[in-house]
Amino acid sequence: GFERFLKGTAQTAGDLITDERVFVQDHARITEAISVMERTRSSFIIVVNEQNSAIGCVELSDIISYVFKPGSQ
Repeated sequence: GFERFLKGTAQTAGDLITDERVFVQDHARITEAISVMERTRSSFIIVVNEQNSAIGCVELSDIISYVFKPGSQ
């Protein structure tokens, strides 16, 4: 549950693992993916196609790299 994310309750890396699998459609906007990650406290999301088959995953680090890539501003 949520209590493992509260400061001071996690003792090991395993305590921070989320059991929830978080999905987003492949046509979802990046801002939607970020919102889902924030709401679920997940550092990655599974991307699915129209048939709801997993086609990959996006990690928070992927989004950060994309947003802050040279020449993006």
